[in-house]
Amino acid sequence: PPPGGRGGPPPPPPPGGRGGPPPPPPPGGRGGPPPPPGGRGGPPPPPGGRGGPIAAIPSGPSKPAVQPGTRMKQLHWDRIVLTPAEKAAQKSSIWAQVQELSFDQNDFEDKFSAAPVAKPSANTVKAVRKPKAVSVLDAKRSNAIGIMLAKLPSATEIREALLEMDDDVLGVDELEALQKNFPTEEEISAVNAAHQAGTPLDKPEKFIAIVSKVPAARARIRNWLFKFGFQDRFEEITPHVTAITKACTQVQSSKSLRSLLGSILALGNHMNGGTRRGQADGFKIDFLPKIADTKDRFGKRTLFEYSLGLSAKKDPKVMNIPNEVDGVHGASKTNLDEVQRDLQKLKGELNIAKRDIELIVKKMGPEAEHDEFCSVMPNFVETCDQALENVEADLQKAKQLFCDLLVYFGYPKSIASTKKTSDFFPILKQFLITFETTVQKWEKLSGDRKNDVPASDPLSGIMDAVKLGLASRRAAIS
Repeated sequence: PPPGGRGGPPPPPPPGGRGGPPPPPPPGGRGGPPPPPGGRGGPPPPPGGRGGPIAAIPSGPSKPAVQPGTRMKQLHWDRIVLTPAEKAAQKSSIWAQVQELSFDQNDFEDKFSAAPVAKPSANTVKAVRKPKAVSVLDAKRSNAIGIMLAKLPSATEIREALLEMDDDVLGVDELEALQKNFPTEEEISAVNAAHQAGTPLDKPEKFIAIVSKVPAARARIRNWLFKFGFQDRFEEITPHVTAITKACTQVQSSKSLRSLLGSILALGNHMNGGTRRGQADGFKIDFLPKIADTKDRFGKRTLFEYSLGLSAKKDPKVMNIPNEVDGVHGASKTNLDEVQRDLQKLKGELNIAKRDIELIVKKMGPEAEHDEFCSVMPNFVETCDQALENVEADLQKAKQLFCDLLVYFGYPKSIASTKKTSDFFPILKQFLITFETTVQKWEKLSGDRKNDVPASDPLSGIMDAVKLGLASRRAAIS
């Protein structure tokens, strides 16, 4: 019967449909609950499967989770996670004993975050763009210093090298370039003013700003160059002084040269007999080269050859004259007046160095004790001073020997004191060249024509002298 027991059967379904909504639940709520989801009945299976014992749940990390404020860089390690039982069993493990230290998390995250650096916006780039460097110097000076800097170490290295006198960093070429392009006081003032005002400086100006901080930088460069060049310049002076001293001593003490000049004087007085040029007690030295131009009436033999033959016949040692006075060649290249000027110039620069060093030491004050320049240069100039005093004494001695030599050759003292070494020794050098040329000629004649020369001819004496004198000469050379 219908629910409730009243009424007839339900009405038929409306036409055109397959059925209406389900009938309402019967009054009274006697119907059972809806079936559980997923099945027709029964509770859901227990965890782990349908039946059997429940498996043990693994223990997770015992430390609290850390949640950084930003994404961090990852460390790809193999972590160790210990259960309480394992911790108890591994009390001796280092990991059971370590204590994690506290730290500034914000600072750490700022430095080790994995967050990408945000690209600045166009406005930001424009705001932080560096201002353009300003050139305080004029274009020509800026260009010259820029070219120099391209070949030198950095400005900082230059400054340190000047303070330490480090010749591994700065040599002669670098110091000369610095001296040539060193800024003026006006340029230094202009650069420092711009720097103090916060003006961005160009590279040449930065160089000036850095190097100008070296105390007395210009004087350091000048005196360091003086130190570099002193020895070479000193050694250019001393050989000339030595050469004049040697030549004067040799010429004045050569007996063979006196013998040869005696032969020339005797023959010359004979040739000038009956004239105002005869009866000479001597002749000026500048006549010696002309002897080789005077030939006999046959044009075959010179007066020099005849004179040398006459002397060699009496004393074969006369053939050794070039060895006895070999210092003439070196003296012929020397002008004592120029040597004197070079010496005075070097002494003048030394005096400047002395004043510079004194001022720098005074300016540095107590710091001078630790300054390489102030430690090295005073001792150096003291050594130089003594060396120049010695060479000046040697120079005065050489000048006196030369004056005595001129008097020895018959020059009045008034003239001897004004005569130049460059006017005297080249004449003797040419005389020796003529001597050598003649000897070479005789060496050939001694083998080719000895039997054709009569005994009365001085040339026969020369032939004998060639054997005796030249042998002695070669022995002296060896």
